[in-house]
Amino acid sequence: MTLQRLSITARVPLIVTIFMMAVSVFTSERFLSRLIETQTRQIQALADVYLDGLSPALVDSMIREDVWQVFDVLDRSQQRPSEIKPAETIVAGTDDFVIASSNPVRIPSQARVPARYVESLQHVGKIVVAEADKRAFVRREVLYENRPIGSIYAALAIAPLLAERRQVLWTLVLTNTALTVLLAVAAWFIVGRMMRPMQTLTRYLERSHDGQVSPIPEPIVASASSEYKRPFAAFNRLAAAVAEREARRAKLAEGERLASLGRLACGMAHGDPSRGRSGYISRWLRWKLSAAQSSGHASAMLVADWI
Repeated sequence: MTLQRLSITARVPLIVTIFMMAVSVFTSERFLSRLIETQTRQIQALADVYLDGLSPALVDSMIREDVWQVFDVLDRSQQRPSEIKPAETIVAGTDDFVIASSNPVRIPSQARVPARYVESLQHVGKIVVAEADKRAFVRREVLYENRPIGSIYAALAIAPLLAERRQVLWTLVLTNTALTVLLAVAAWFIVGRMMRPMQTLTRYLERSHDGQVSPIPEPIVASASSEYKRPFAAFNRLAAAVAEREARRAKLAEGERLASLGRLACGMAHGDPSRGRSGYISRWLRWKLSAAQSSGHASAMLVADWI
């Protein structure tokens, strides 16, 4: 079904719905993009604060490769209050072999740094968000006298931020859906009220097909808006003209009938009753069959030709 085939009371709400959906998708995408950028900057700032406090405390133990000292520093750093908790921290040498980690059972000393850390953290200091793991990864080089002595790999738990993002998304979806439905219903109601006078005019025009051209009642015309008063008045003038024409036609027909009766009486008075009667009958039949001829009855036309 094409859009043109729909009634205007259905077409306008449909157009409003499509327009609101497009606007909702655009605004939601822009809002979520800004939210993601803001959260990314927040995570980056918190990660920098965490690594800035951790790096100076690890310099001596990394130079000596003191596993227990490194582990003690990592353990104390886990207890600091923060909005984003470090889920896992790895301290490695320049050869990417682990000196110590916050989870020595899973990542023991002298093991290789897991590949997901190395592959995802190509740029030093820049966080990489992995929404599937609900973590953000970051790497920081530790320098001593401007020479790298190792790296710190950290995985930050960002589940609260992702939950906030989902909550905002659902809020946007529900709000935009409610607004779209509300505006569509309002458009349907408003357009329905606007089209009500046209429906009234259409109803009276359809009655004229049956030969009954009745004017629109004056209270309806008075209650209509200024845009519809002129069409209503024009239709009422048309209905009055049709009624006047029908009255004149009936008056002419009545005059013709009386004239025929007069000619019949005149013929009978002059002693030629058959002529008067036959002429009257002929004219009466023609007058009666004229209405049938206007309706297109073939039998009436044949009888008229015979007369």
